[in-house]
Amino acid sequence: MESCHEFGDYYSSLSQNFIPVPDILTAVEEYVARYFKPTTVGIHIRRTDNGPSIQKSPLSLFEDAIEREIASCADVNFYVATDDFATKALLRKRYGDRILTYDADCSRTSVAGMKDAVKEMWLLSRTARIYGCFYSSYAVIASKLSNIPLQILQIDE
Repeated sequence: MESCHEFGDYYSSLSQNFIPVPDILTAVEEYVARYFKPTTVGIHIRRTDNGPSIQKSPLSLFEDAIEREIASCADVNFYVATDDFATKALLRKRYGDRILTYDADCSRTSVAGMKDAVKEMWLLSRTARIYGCFYSSYAVIASKLSNIPLQILQIDE
């Protein structure tokens, strides 16, 4: 049987069955202990190879969400997971040390890149909530790992 849609409810046991190897889990736990607050918000912005995501989830939607979060909580910071270093740099320039990032290898073709992607997914899962992008399951899985709220930011047509 093959389907591109969910087939049953596997989310309730996801975090019990999907456990990172010890070195990845340790890196995640150390990063969270050092930088995260109870108010840390996760942001996933897919860019380099996902045309629908780039088109329907422009950076301006994430900047608007960041502005709303700052207006409602002066102590908020943001963990940004993205495959685009320019996006990380732009957000750091605009919002300063409110923006947290992991110096990740964004390659999908190297073992180091795949490990870093797992670290970033688990880091997102440790935030209070996530803003994600259209046509990407990455933030969906991160939100399900810890059962935290997810809002997909997209332009409605």
